[in-house]
Amino acid sequence: MDEFIKIYDESVKPIIEKIPGLQNLYVLTDQGNSKAMIIALYGSQEEAENASNDGHVQAAQGKLASTIVLESIARGSYAVSIKI
Repeated sequence: MDEFIKIYDESVKPIIEKIPGLQNLYVLTDQGNSKAMIIALYGSQEEAENASNDGHVQAAQGKLASTIVLESIARGSYAVSIKI
């Protein structure tokens, strides 16, 4: 998990910061179970869909390939219904 965090911060973050429409991104980790969850918030559904198709996400996954099990990646899309 430490390697994942280091690679994400040093190599993936610069890629992710270039994604158009990305408003916030959170990397949540569970060190004890070696799990991570990434939550990305976009300005619109269209921007989120474009981000998945423009190559940034694939480039980021390539940087992390040595630290994650790609088969375990699950993607979903949700709308913000309540913001506090």
